[in-house]
Amino acid sequence: MSSSSALDDHGLDPIDEQFGPEEVDTTMNSQQDYPYPLTPGSRKHPWNNALVEQRIVAIKNAVHKASEEALQRTDPSSQQVLENADPNNASFHLGMELFGSEPALIEESIQENLTTLEKDVQQVLQQIRTEQQPSHQDSSSLAQTSFTAVKQMEAHVLRFKIQFLRQCSRVRQLVDEATVLSDASLSLSSTIEADQPVEDWVQAIRKLLQAEQVWEKTHRMLQQQQEQQEQSAPHDHVMANELNKAREMMDLLRQDIRNPKVEILRHVQTVWQNCITLEPETLFVRGYKSPLRHGQSLSSSLPPAPPLEQAYNVMQVLADEQQHTLLQELLLPFANRLYDEVLAPVLQSHKKSPSSSSSITGGGGVVCWEFHEMEERGTASTSSRSALATSTTLSGHAVRSLEWARDEDKTTEKDVITGWKETFAFLERILTFVADYALLGRPPLLELVGRRLLGVATTSGSDDDDSGAIPRDLRLHELGLTSFRLGNDHGILMGPLTDLLVDTCVPDYVAPDNLSVLRESKTRLEDIVGPFLQTMADKGLMTMPKSTVDDAPLSSTSSYLLRQFTDGFLQKYVDHRQSLKVAEARSLILQNDYHNTVQVGVDVASINPEDQQLGLDDGRKVFLLHQSSISSTAFELMKLCRQCMDEAVEYAAAVPQSEPVALADLPATLYHAARQVLDLYRAIVPVRYGKEAAEVPRTAAILYNDCIFLAHHCLSLGLLYRDKFAAATAKNDGDDTLLQRVCIFVDKVPVFRDMADRCMRQMLDRQAKEIQNLVSPRIELLDKALRSEEIVAEWADAESALNAALYHLRHLAQTWKPVLSYDMFQSTIGYLADVMFTLFADQVLKAKDFSTDACQFVHQLFGKALDSVFDLLKGGPAFVVDKNVRTWNRFQAIGRAMDMSLNDIEAALSDGVFSSVTGQDLTKLIQAAFDDSPRRQELLRLLASSS
Repeated sequence: MSSSSALDDHGLDPIDEQFGPEEVDTTMNSQQDYPYPLTPGSRKHPWNNALVEQRIVAIKNAVHKASEEALQRTDPSSQQVLENADPNNASFHLGMELFGSEPALIEESIQENLTTLEKDVQQVLQQIRTEQQPSHQDSSSLAQTSFTAVKQMEAHVLRFKIQFLRQCSRVRQLVDEATVLSDASLSLSSTIEADQPVEDWVQAIRKLLQAEQVWEKTHRMLQQQQEQQEQSAPHDHVMANELNKAREMMDLLRQDIRNPKVEILRHVQTVWQNCITLEPETLFVRGYKSPLRHGQSLSSSLPPAPPLEQAYNVMQVLADEQQHTLLQELLLPFANRLYDEVLAPVLQSHKKSPSSSSSITGGGGVVCWEFHEMEERGTASTSSRSALATSTTLSGHAVRSLEWARDEDKTTEKDVITGWKETFAFLERILTFVADYALLGRPPLLELVGRRLLGVATTSGSDDDDSGAIPRDLRLHELGLTSFRLGNDHGILMGPLTDLLVDTCVPDYVAPDNLSVLRESKTRLEDIVGPFLQTMADKGLMTMPKSTVDDAPLSSTSSYLLRQFTDGFLQKYVDHRQSLKVAEARSLILQNDYHNTVQVGVDVASINPEDQQLGLDDGRKVFLLHQSSISSTAFELMKLCRQCMDEAVEYAAAVPQSEPVALADLPATLYHAARQVLDLYRAIVPVRYGKEAAEVPRTAAILYNDCIFLAHHCLSLGLLYRDKFAAATAKNDGDDTLLQRVCIFVDKVPVFRDMADRCMRQMLDRQAKEIQNLVSPRIELLDKALRSEEIVAEWADAESALNAALYHLRHLAQTWKPVLSYDMFQSTIGYLADVMFTLFADQVLKAKDFSTDACQFVHQLFGKALDSVFDLLKGGPAFVVDKNVRTWNRFQAIGRAMDMSLNDIEAALSDGVFSSVTGQDLTKLIQAAFDDSPRRQELLRLLASSS
């Protein structure tokens, strides 16, 4: 193998890429204790294996000594071990004598020595590559090639060690420099005297960040070397041990970086906490500006930066490098405390009480505030109310304080908007003080705190994404939620502020002839909110659109919510009216007892004699709502629906077409609210009472009647109010409106009727199955038992089955008769009677033979069933039982046939008694009831010919 291929297999190119010639200092400033100094004349040595071996051994010794010194400087616990191994420790002590005890200078000397070693290694590699190219293959040349490959690999390993040690030395140098800077600063910051600066914090933290970058670069180099070593020489235990030592050294260096960094952050946090003190009625800020030293004039040189600014500088450097979140950890809790302890209690005073007026001009407590702002030295006598004043470590710096308290003399009962004017003035004063003194007017800090207080909550939860704002008209309290934010914690002040403005400033109702109050309120609110937003934007606490035609959407700015409120104040009232109507409807459905009923409709069961004489007895029934009982919920909902339409007509008559679009749309909005009231019934009642309506007969009947009642009114409601809208428009000297042309409710009729049919059909199927379960098991052997000449148990079972079915029908009749209309009651009971009659008739027709006693039993059983059903259904002058019980005549004919002779049957055939019974069924009855005779055969032939 050639020397070049051996180098390629070793694969050290990644190291060359990371630590190439641009990082090697070619300036030789110190003489090395090394037998082969790198001089211009030494680049051309005659080729000699012994010379190469000697130079590599010398480099190894120098690297070993440098490694020991590096380990000693990295891990002080290894100093005793190294002193025992090398009592003289000549190179280290020589460096101390030459450069003094300054660690940074020692590290510079070490780096220069290592750079010299690396240059010599590169020279050896170059000399091996270029000066020994064997021209023929013999035993000596092969040995020379093997020697060259081994030495090349050793030289590359040595170069890696030198590069590694130089980078570690660079890390130690940066840490030492940062430690020197931070130790001086922290020793001064422990007292924070006014005449001593702490300007080295930023420089120290920057050097620590730079040390972290060098450490990361060195760590990647070490990982790559380890991977290459595992691939090329996995069993080289010596190299593995050296790599383990290198990893230990890297861990120690990382700890050396972290310790001063943590100490600086702890002191920065302490300084910030000592500089800013927040109390429920006081805010103190200290160290916000550079103090003048004793005897110093304004014309003197610039004083050092104040401690608070220095603390912010350090935190901002870390935030920019994404190394630490101390800035957020301090300022965001401060913003939360500011809201919870100062701003939120002021907002709570605007919350409506249950007895408060809903009018804009209604009375409300207007809280006025008195502020005292001052600046003085932070001595023990500054303020007895603040812990800041008693801190002996904060003497010397100016203290800026803002105190506030209620001005009871100016607190009066005035309108709501006046109260909000005072509240916005309070918010502006507090936030302005925070921006100017607590945040020092720094844009990143203002943006951070402003986003927390005045930002826009989003659903994405991203701190950098202000898109997708949550709809502010979402009534979360209806869902059982108390938070106004979903997704993140932006806008903890803006959200409640906007919600309270909507709740308190938007009236519940304004009379149609008093709409000017709305326009005046909108102007007053704009005069209050506009200057507040501008001040917050000037201070940097929120963003404002640059112009009305700004490319950015308005919702992307933090002033969006308040702007939307003031600009759309009239629309807020319109939406509020609609939401109130819908909320009232929802409350009616959910809170009213659905089982309370109200009787509505006309009793059409009794016939007017005059109409009967004119042939109009059934004519009006089509247009009348038959008398029935509906739920009080449906009754109140229809009343609310009509109230919405009446109010819409009033506004249509009072609002001219020249009004703003929001007010002009008020009648149409109320029309939609009326339709939504009906939609709420369809949406909620089937879900809330659907299971009960499927199991309880009375609930099913009430739900059926409700749907019929609502459908009946929807037939004519649109036509009725279309004429009223036309009259209102004519009164207002306006043209026909779109609302007048599209006002309909008839589209709701099929929906409600289908809902009613499904409800009652489901209940009837359930009751029919109940009757079948009561009857079928008891009469399944009745057809065979009818041949018996004496009474058997099956006859008794059949009689008990009939009694059970009749009892069930009587119970349903008692439940439904007071609720359902007359016709619906007849139809439902008649349908269930048909089920019962069919079950008994089918069993009788299946019998092959009847005894005389069995015929009498069946005749009496069927007669009892007919009489009982007739008693349940009778009522009304126009009562016809077979109109609603479709199997009445068939069942009656079968029962009568059981008590007839063949002659009687023949006579009844001519009279049409058996017209509802098929010839096949009648043939079965005759064959089973009568013995074979010429008379029976003649009658059967007659039936066969007639069929």
